[in-house]
Amino acid sequence: ILEFANRVKMVAEPKFTERFPARKSGIVTVMTSDGKVFEEQVDDAKGDHRNPLSREQIEKKFLALVAPFMSETEAKEVIDMVSQLESLEDIRPLMDRFMMEK
Repeated sequence: ILEFANRVKMVAEPKFTERFPARKSGIVTVMTSDGKVFEEQVDDAKGDHRNPLSREQIEKKFLALVAPFMSETEAKEVIDMVSQLESLEDIRPLMDRFMMEK
């Protein structure tokens, strides 16, 4: 990994710097050992308000992030509670899901 990291070069792109922080754009250019060049520009990262995640993507990300801390069943219960947040009479059961033991 370190060998690969040593071949990575970051360069500030003036047109992107001018737009920051309103826009957080970037370009990745990959040059292969046989001379091929691949380039991709992203102006709005996935999850930005201009390129939002779908509900399914949000749920999948949540499940992955909480996996070390709660079971999938518990995490899905949290998702269900959050989807009904406006109608919950008491949010303590939801908050209890996030209490960590010392």
